[in-house]
Amino acid sequence: MKILFIIFFIFLFILFFPIPLKFTSYYSSENYYIKFYKLILISKYKSNNPKTLNRLIEYNKKNKSKFHMSKYKKFCSKLFYSKFKPSLKINLSFSYSLNDSYNTALIYGLLCTLFSFLYQLVNIPFNIKKYNLNVDPIFKDEILVKFETSSIIFISFAQIIYISIIFIKTSKEGTP
Repeated sequence: MKILFIIFFIFLFILFFPIPLKFTSYYSSENYYIKFYKLILISKYKSNNPKTLNRLIEYNKKNKSKFHMSKYKKFCSKLFYSKFKPSLKINLSFSYSLNDSYNTALIYGLLCTLFSFLYQLVNIPFNIKKYNLNVDPIFKDEILVKFETSSIIFISFAQIIYISIIFIKTSKEGTP
């Protein structure tokens, strides 16, 4: 009986304990990459097999999604008001320079409003715990763009099950 009790608590611990998933992405004119922990998923120097990319494109053309926009809006609204969303810690760093300092300053204001819109968009599927944003205009006479982000998603198996149930319920509802 004790062993069954211990196994039950281990199962509950695994089910409800959040697992941290770390993603890092970087883009500049010289290099770009996307990492999951230390594993490089996409990189400028890592060769991507064109055969697998072509097969993926062919598969997507054949299988059109039956998840329409009205269902997507319902899914997003149910997920937005849910208390069981995965939590997210994100650090964004964006440095840029345009040829003219006037254009650099003008784009700075647009980027700040764009990143606030991005915050609201990311807040739909995630509960944002920490959000750091650094937009650095560099006033040089050359065009530079450097974007770096690192994020940690805390998700448990119970949250995955809950989100998949919401997705299945929303996809089975009829379209109006």
